[in-house]
Amino acid sequence: AALANAVAQGEIDPALDLDTVVLLLQIIGDGVLLHHQLHPQWRLAERLPAFAQLVKRMLAPDAQAPVGAEA
Repeated sequence: AALANAVAQGEIDPALDLDTVVLLLQIIGDGVLLHHQLHPQWRLAERLPAFAQLVKRMLAPDAQAPVGAEA
């Protein structure tokens, strides 16, 4: 529901399949948590704002794919 609301508010690209987005965010989150478990000196809490900004930019309607990248 939160992602659908974000699409309605123009925060997330409506062309994205939300089921796929949820799955991919879960996979990315699993990797981040695993890395944190293996490398606690990484200080996850300090990196969460950058991670949140990265996800926001990836999902934004105006996000542009790099030249030569395939969708």
